[in-house]
Amino acid sequence: MNVGPARQARPEARSRFSCGPGAELGTVLASFAQLGGRVSHDYVASWEGFALALVGAAAVLAGLVFVAVSINIDRILAIRGLPGRAGESVILFLAVLCECAFVLIPNQPVSALGLELLVAGLLVWAVGVAIAVPGLRGPTRQPASWRLTRLIGVHLATVPAALAGASLLGWLPGGLYWLAGAVLTALVVATGNAWVLLVEVVRDSRYRPAGQAGETRRGSPERGEPA
Repeated sequence: MNVGPARQARPEARSRFSCGPGAELGTVLASFAQLGGRVSHDYVASWEGFALALVGAAAVLAGLVFVAVSINIDRILAIRGLPGRAGESVILFLAVLCECAFVLIPNQPVSALGLELLVAGLLVWAVGVAIAVPGLRGPTRQPASWRLTRLIGVHLATVPAALAGASLLGWLPGGLYWLAGAVLTALVVATGNAWVLLVEVVRDSRYRPAGQAGETRRGSPERGEPA
């Protein structure tokens, strides 16, 4: 007669276990897998706060690139690959700004947003690869792992934006979570590039022209200025 209460306690234990972190993670993954093909305007509207914050961040951080280029213009122009890296950073910041601005356009169809993100993601990917790939070749003092990491960063910062567009068009799951990954990665990559152009190009001896292995670069901008 006492077996009944014991048996009734087991479902309660299972229900408490099902409310743990593992169940919450499973719920998030399940919702991620279900997104795509049936996205509503309310879903897109729920991302407007995120998009607005990223637009402001991209606009502010883009100023770092222009500051770095204006300070170290002689060094940047003298080192193979760095001018393209500066342009790549500006393109990534503009991509974040435009892709998040697309989300903020009021009352546009979800399919239109999907097409905008798909085209923008593919376009920025093509331009970024066209800039980064030539940096893999040619004489340079930078390790090959640095150049390869740069190329991987370009892919991670651009391809997910195109996947977000494809998801909104109903071609795969994920929804705007793809866009979140793309724009956050783009900010990290572009800000890292700005740091290289502002600080590392002066501090690290590996950011020098390949033919100047034993020379120091201190004071070179002043010596290079026109009289």
